[in-house]
Amino acid sequence: VRARDTKLASIEGFINTSKGNVARLESQKRSLESQLADIERAGGTISKERLNQIRSIENRIRSNESEIREKLGEMDQLRATFSADLKRVRELYESGVAGGR
Repeated sequence: VRARDTKLASIEGFINTSKGNVARLESQKRSLESQLADIERAGGTISKERLNQIRSIENRIRSNESEIREKLGEMDQLRATFSADLKRVRELYESGVAGGR
């Protein structure tokens, strides 16, 4: 149970870090979009470099979100595996096979 909880805590830490990264990237994107809107309103043109910056941020957001989904699936799998293992250990203890009975 401790091993499961340690692994789950590690994955949760990764997910929380990734969520923080997504929030930071979304903030960067909003800020950049606001700057670009100001440029357009002033009659300026938007460089391809600036548009590529937005695309890059969007790609990083999608990548982080994908990693979060993968880790959530990993957590579900880990819980299922440990649940099955724990059930089997309990069965062995109850039948007297384990624990020196």
